[in-house]
Amino acid sequence: MAIIRLRMVSPSNQAPYSIEELARLGGVPPALVQRYLDEGLLEPVAGNARTAWFFDDKALFELRRIQRLRRELGVNIAGVAVIHDLLRQIDELKDEVDRLKGRLS
Repeated sequence: MAIIRLRMVSPSNQAPYSIEELARLGGVPPALVQRYLDEGLLEPVAGNARTAWFFDDKALFELRRIQRLRRELGVNIAGVAVIHDLLRQIDELKDEVDRLKGRLS
């Protein structure tokens, strides 16, 4: 029997988060958050490369999902990018289906 230990870290409700805050809440080093940002896996809600990036709770959710894919499933960053893109496409298709259902009603 396998024992799985979960560590729950809730958002601080102080979004937007800096890279350092996002990293702390996600349990990763800030350099890794920067790498995910560079790879297009995380989207900031404000800021720029010259000042600072800021992130919302959606980015925190994405960071946790990325880490889950990497740690639990052994997916590399390129694989995470593919999964991320496919999940985005699925969400867009679901929205389209909902919109079409609304037209039929």
